[in-house]
Amino acid sequence: AALGNLRVEGTLRFAAADVELKAAAIQVSGALQIGSAVQPHLHRATITLTGAPLTSGNNGVARGLNVQNGGKLELHGAIPQPVWTRLGDHAQAGSSQLALAAAANWRAGDTIAVGPSDFYGVAATERLTLASDASGQRLATRSPLSAARWGRLQHATSKGMSLTPEPGYAPPAGPAPTVLDERAPVANLTRNIVIQGVDDGAWRANGFGAHVMVMGLQSKVVIDGVEMRRMGQSGTLGRYPMHWHMLSYANGSFVGDAAGHSIKNSAIWQSAQRCIVLHATNGVEVRNNICHDIAGHAYFLEDAVERRNVLEGNLALLVRSPAQGKALKIHETP
Repeated sequence: AALGNLRVEGTLRFAAADVELKAAAIQVSGALQIGSAVQPHLHRATITLTGAPLTSGNNGVARGLNVQNGGKLELHGAIPQPVWTRLGDHAQAGSSQLALAAAANWRAGDTIAVGPSDFYGVAATERLTLASDASGQRLATRSPLSAARWGRLQHATSKGMSLTPEPGYAPPAGPAPTVLDERAPVANLTRNIVIQGVDDGAWRANGFGAHVMVMGLQSKVVIDGVEMRRMGQSGTLGRYPMHWHMLSYANGSFVGDAAGHSIKNSAIWQSAQRCIVLHATNGVEVRNNICHDIAGHAYFLEDAVERRNVLEGNLALLVRSPAQGKALKIHETP
């Protein structure tokens, strides 16, 4: 059923089956759980947020998943291995066969993003679909690459840069790197747990997508292996795909770190307004995520007071300026 505004005050736990939840908006002051750290959800789980845009104002509810008043959001999906890697060899324009730097367990039908390896504007990130399951370090895509990608390591040698390392070479001054890695990144965007905005006219014409917002230090959010798409609300302050909002400071005073909060191994793509935002919040773990096809900042620390957050192993691909008149900050404009 397509629900209106859903309030979770007890515990709503998804069954170990294919489950879909549609609601205009969701407010979690109890607990919303899909899988667990020791038993990830292995079926399909889709949350679609469908609320209509407000005619005026910005209440934070419309098409939102809000975790507040000590609420808990815990999502654990099946994580592709690896989440992202790099090409293992050059890929020519027109190729539908890709070599990876690492063996992958990616599946037919998965959506991948192949990043650029050249100067800005030469070859933009391309989104492709796998034609078959990965075979070790080999991928086959349904459609070919439109532009070539670099896929080999380069090595410093006594005669300059080379595709072959020089045994025993030591740089004249150290410490100094001896390997240059300009291989194109390749990322898997598909997860079995999906949070998404509905694909309607408000999204297509005005960039009105879904958003997840965390409020209150007593709340708790742990996200691992989740896909978010059609997210963010264009030109609207505070409405981002993943947003920790002022958990560590109240009325100018420090109240504590958001210990245990995390987003890991997840893919956020097609966002009309930023990607992962930490606003006046300390202590969040942001690891091994992919932000792709983003308007505005991808990974954003909002007030410069954010401390003890860990951002590691994340990837950003195809980050662009917001539409005319939709930028929230001057430095998001061309």
